[in-house]
Amino acid sequence: MLGLSGQPNGAQAESLLFSVNANSNEKINYLAAQDAYQPLATYIGSVLDSSVRLVISQKPDEELEQIKSGHYAILLAPAHIIASALKNGYEPIAKFPGSNQTVFVTLKANGIGSLQQAKGKALALADKNSLATYLALGELNAAKIPLSNFFSNITYSNYADSTLFALTLQRVDVAAVDKAVADKWLKTNRGIVIAQSKATPNLSIAVSSKMPKADQEKLRNALLNIKSGSDSPLSHLKTAALEPSSRADFAYVSTLGYVATQVTQGQTVVDAELPREMMNKQNCFICHAVDHKVVGPAYKDVSKHYGGGKATAAIVTKLAQKVIKGGSGNWNAVTGGAAMVPHPELSQANAEKIVRWVLSQ
Repeated sequence: MLGLSGQPNGAQAESLLFSVNANSNEKINYLAAQDAYQPLATYIGSVLDSSVRLVISQKPDEELEQIKSGHYAILLAPAHIIASALKNGYEPIAKFPGSNQTVFVTLKANGIGSLQQAKGKALALADKNSLATYLALGELNAAKIPLSNFFSNITYSNYADSTLFALTLQRVDVAAVDKAVADKWLKTNRGIVIAQSKATPNLSIAVSSKMPKADQEKLRNALLNIKSGSDSPLSHLKTAALEPSSRADFAYVSTLGYVATQVTQGQTVVDAELPREMMNKQNCFICHAVDHKVVGPAYKDVSKHYGGGKATAAIVTKLAQKVIKGGSGNWNAVTGGAAMVPHPELSQANAEKIVRWVLSQ
């Protein structure tokens, strides 16, 4: 069993840290979250026969740094936080029922029928750290809509209801919020959905890979077999059961911001395959891995070399051409001069999607 350092627990072992980030769509009440999730933390402690300390996340940026260092033994968080954790040594074991999805809504009177028609309009988003806004920004990126100069104004709100209230008062022209919240608003307002994201998992639970496999499986089985009732550790969370979860659940959100499927009113535009699927077909992972050298350099090293998510469009275009045409020279010190094979069957657009995925590592 793990303490904070990842060493076997002894008499002086520290508590396992259980981080809860329940901010799927809006700010949460700290004390209410403590009351709601403490029974689950206590239950996890009983399953693992260890002291478990609940940590309610209030600063997402700091939490992500702690996740990268493997500071937490157990995480409960929205899909975009879990997706980040999976790149840093965590494994999903369970998820709450249901899903999350972001929709862009506007009043019919505004005469806006698509995201492209919202150019020069005012946009309202939910809390900057929320899953709703993360999904919204991913869809905008997929539609090649630059956030900085496309909209006349962008506002953020801690609460989805406030975002929609601004739309109702016509202080903004378009609002991006969680679909469940938007559906309620649409029942009493003359509005329409002009775009929406794919669905992602609801709040999910992941564990550090430092936790022994036997304990991971013990916790997974215990969580999936929680019985409903007033004494259930989930009763305060208003859910009766948890569902199995795997890495496949987070394939979409892991690449969001680079690839998304855009669904518009009356029309579905299906994007190409997810980058990893294309890369598998092109046998990219025979010569490359994400975090270590194989024949070619690690994708994390490539990302760092070219500026990661801040890489310019010109760099993305150049690297996509390199993927298509193949060649050698840039990484001779790593590859010993071995050339990257060409991939002429890839379109420029799909090659750029692969490049953006690599730069996201």
